Amino acid sequence: MTLANPQYLWALTGLLIPLAIHLWSNKKGKIIKVGNTRFLEQSDAPQSSSIQLNEYLLLLLRMLIVAAIVLIMAEPHFLDSRKNVAITYLVEESLLQSGKLSQFFSRSSKDSEIRVLKKGLPIVDLDEVESNRSQSYQIPNYWSYIDELPNLKTDSLVIITKGYLQGLKGKRPQVPINAKWIVIDSENNKAKELAVLEKNNEYEILKSSTSQGNLQYQKEPISENQIQIENESNSVKLKSDSTEKKLPLLKQEPYHISIRTEDSLQNQAKYFEAAFKAISAYLERPIIISIEKLEESLDSTELDLLVWISETEIPANVDKVIHLKPDSYSDKLLKSENNTSVYQLAELLNPENIIDKYFVESLITILDFNAEIKETLVEDDNRVVAENELKPVFNQDLDKQRKLSKSSFIPWLLVFLFLLFIVERILSRNRVQ
Repeated sequence: MTLANPQYLWALTGLLIPLAIHLWSNKKGKIIKVGNTRFLEQSDAPQSSSIQLNEYLLLLLRMLIVAAIVLIMAEPHFLDSRKNVAITYLVEESLLQSGKLSQFFSRSSKDSEIRVLKKGLPIVDLDEVESNRSQSYQIPNYWSYIDELPNLKTDSLVIITKGYLQGLKGKRPQVPINAKWIVIDSENNKAKELAVLEKNNEYEILKSSTSQGNLQYQKEPISENQIQIENESNSVKLKSDSTEKKLPLLKQEPYHISIRTEDSLQNQAKYFEAAFKAISAYLERPIIISIEKLEESLDSTELDLLVWISETEIPANVDKVIHLKPDSYSDKLLKSENNTSVYQLAELLNPENIIDKYFVESLITILDFNAEIKETLVEDDNRVVAENELKPVFNQDLDKQRKLSKSSFIPWLLVFLFLLFIVERILSRNRVQ
């Protein structure tokens, strides 16, 4: 057993208080002289002995109560009898497919442990890893397993990951173990074809290039003779590629936007028009914009987005719409209503809030030109971070608590203190009677 706060043991000197009270109450009484003892009854010796025994029991109980309170303040804990492992390796699951790491772990010390960075932190079976090398794995949330680290009985912890930026989510946590984080970047300068873009009967191939902390997208022109179009699946196969891999074919047809506004808010329509033209030029995507009054008829058959600059009720036959709905408490200019395709313009536009609240960037997100390959773009984001960006904050207080066993002695002491108090009150009452 060990104590979390041994300094409180000085309070055991408080045991002298009930002892002093007992000695003071048992001091020699005052002698009264009487002339005749004829009418005095002889005292009962057994009753006097019982009273004296009661006094000693009360003294013992009160000293035990003081001692129990002091021990509770000192926070006693049972020590875990399990022996700590010298070193524990916590490895990202996808890295176990690496032959180099498998060879390293096979030669590691017997007094070491290899665990997988996933829920439960299970111990690795190297033979099972060899048989599952072709299995695909998702990028883990590295900080989501921090709460499980105190359960590890180890003297040293090494966490080996690929350090993907996608794996960092939430606030940087505090950890009870000062672990060593190692980032292994096994996919430097990785290039990948994502899709083939078709615009005005011309074709471009969209590629991504990942290099440590950088992710770049490039478009390269490609002739129709270099591709094989499959209209049924709306996909393309590169003739130069020996594999059967198919890329999605994205037809970049004009994006139709209708801006409807009240007469008094014509300047708002101009802000939207300028933003859409800037997006069209930057992304090289044709956008057809029309500005009309609210009362004019609306044809939504080929309409991709409606901008309704009015607080009146919006048309019901439009899939995606931005409408004016002032909200003085909103920190965004544009926000989705209940995660739908209806977006709220929280305040009227001006040159300041367009820049400060990232109006154009929000519009690009709403237009969502690459919705067909959105999942592919996310999966292809293999940017990595440095070890110091990945490492959580080491908290010495949490480390101190981790070294103490979860099996605390305090609940038992509280029960013992309660029983002592009940017995002491019963004896005190009998003493008075």
